[in-house]
Amino acid sequence: MTAIGFEVIDFRLKSETLYVIGGNELEKSLPTYQSHNLLFRPMKKGNKTTGFRPAWFAKIKA
Repeated sequence: MTAIGFEVIDFRLKSETLYVIGGNELEKSLPTYQSHNLLFRPMKKGNKTTGFRPAWFAKIKA
């Protein structure tokens, strides 16, 4: 995902979560990853991990 310009925060080892930084502009890009079992959900205000920037997150099950 970083190869196509997304800023990604990989927290898979700590909390099984993958974050992609961005707001509504990513809404049409991220559903394409559902075929990889990644269902991204928006976080409008972000959290501590994202520096309180808007982001999308997906829980990853190992």
